[in-house]
This record gives sequence, structure tokens and C-alpha cells, in this order.
Amino acid sequence: MTVLIVITAVLAAVIVLLLIPSELLFSFIWNEYERKTELKFKYLFIKITLLPNDDNNKNKKKKKKNTNNKEKKKYTFNDVKRQYKNFKTYFNVVKDDIVKILSYAKKHAVTVKNTDINIKFDFEDPMDTGIYVGVINGIVYNIIGILDRTISVEKMKIDIVPLFENRDYFDISVNGIVRIKNVHIMYILIKAFKIALKLKKISPKGI
Repeated sequence: MTVLIVITAVLAAVIVLLLIPSELLFSFIWNEYERKTELKFKYLFIKITLLPNDDNNKNKKKKKKNTNNKEKKKYTFNDVKRQYKNFKTYFNVVKDDIVKILSYAKKHAVTVKNTDINIKFDFEDPMDTGIYVGVINGIVYNIIGILDRTISVEKMKIDIVPLFENRDYFDISVNGIVRIKNVHIMYILIKAFKIALKLKKISPKGI
């Protein structure tokens, strides 16, 4: 009888713990001086840094030592066009998988909240800047539209600012929180890992 009580208590504790949601805190920065991605897992009082890991930090330090005397590269209009083309290529490969994950997430209680998107950009030619006002708005709001149709989105702030200062400049930062019920997290992680493998196959430098 005592053993049965202990087993029941343990199972009840496990179920309660699984019902407590975990959170992924994400941050992305991309500008002429740095590219930085941070991803942290939070559950109750536990917080684990998933990205960047120690190996990435070591590699970045080595690169920094080798490039200290080099002039920092500025991103031009052509650079942005190339990055946009690469993004479209990658997205077309995995978009169906992403939609499936998002549909599953919506049905099984995944919420994106407190998302803050800030984009500032400029090109030497004001005409190029004007063109990309529409392009960037189209990309951002299409992605937001997909998210809104497939998962629950709360408290999102978007700020897209063309500078028109006739200089090459691009700065994007994205911060937010993804709340996930732990009973479904393994399925989502497996699917996300498969997407990462697909992207790695088509990327010449890997992901």
C-alpha cells in the first residue's frame, strides 16, 4: 500500500511539472558591427543558455583576434539583396515544415509574447531606401501574418525606420518569448531539428 501511494505521488508530481509551461527567450541582432543570436530555456527557477554555446564563443574570439586590424565591413544595397535571396531560398525549402510545426503548436498551446522587432536601414541612394521600405514591410508583415494564423501571438511591437541619410546602414533586432507546454515540447524539438538538418544541407557554410 505504501509503495502504491509513493508511485501515485510521484506520477502526480510529474504530471504537475509537465503542466507548468517552459519558456524560450530569444534575441537576434544583425548589423554592420555584429551578428548575434541568443536563445535561453527557462523553466521555473532554472535558466539554461542554448545559444551561443561555449564552442561558438571560442570560435568568435579566434576570429576577432584575426580580424582586429581589419576594417569592419559595411552592408551595402547589394549585400542586402543577396541576403534576401538566400532567405527566400532557405524559406522555400522548409516553409511547409514550418507551417506544420506552427499548426501543431497552435493546437497544443504555444504562445509567442512580448515580441519587439526593430529595423533601421539606409542606402546611399534614397531611391533604394524607398524601394526597400515596401520590401521590408512586406517581409515582416507576411511573417507576422503566418504566425498570427498558426499560433497565439500576444503583445507584439514592430518598428521599421528608413533613415534617408544617404549612407549604407542596416540594423535589425528581434526579442521575444515563446511559451510552450512541456507535454508537447519533444515533438516540436524533433521537428525543429529536422528543419535545421535540411537547412544545413543546402547551406554551403552550414547553419
